[in-house]
Amino acid sequence: MNRKLMGVFAPITTPFDEKGEVSYKNLKKNMEFYSKSKLKGYLALGSNGENKSLDNNEKKDVLKTVIDNKGPEQTVMAGAIFESTKETIEFAMIAESLGADFVTLLPPSYFKKEMTDSALLRYFTDVASSIKIPCMVYNAPQFCGGTILSVNLIKEVSKHPNIVGMKDSSTGNIDKYLLAVRDRFSVMAGSANFFMNALIMGATGGVISLANAFPDIT
Repeated sequence: MNRKLMGVFAPITTPFDEKGEVSYKNLKKNMEFYSKSKLKGYLALGSNGENKSLDNNEKKDVLKTVIDNKGPEQTVMAGAIFESTKETIEFAMIAESLGADFVTLLPPSYFKKEMTDSALLRYFTDVASSIKIPCMVYNAPQFCGGTILSVNLIKEVSKHPNIVGMKDSSTGNIDKYLLAVRDRFSVMAGSANFFMNALIMGATGGVISLANAFPDIT
């Protein structure tokens, strides 16, 4: 089991100024605070990180700010969330070059009816095979048109040597994933609502929004 994926991670927010521009100054200030906390690390450019509201240059600069200002032992997951495999791979390579530890992949959602298990398996594995840093899949139906990753799909992606875990933010599914793959795959809770129960069942940690406000309660 990957020890870098054990603990509490904050899905870090991206601050903006009154003109709607990314406030890198305030992001750096936040990181100076978080870097001294007990957090194991961060998910940058996730849903809290306003992934869909940033252009690619902003995403790159946000991720660089997080990586450059993290604590020396902290881990950074980078959200690579795009509708095409090509775009996802391109940004995953940027994340790798900047020094991210993991890339987090959310299922495409525009053509939801085409997002079968086989299509998603190819998407996840094509990206994971294109970079050297490991990948995590992200099950968050509320952010991708209601698509829920099936247990069978998670079993299949867990066989890929460069897909090492998942974050589950759905309701009522984490126990199924844990029972299916916990012995060879890091399963992380994506909500404080079921974080404790997930740990009891074998989850390795959590990526939890409350950690942004209470980083030292871990």
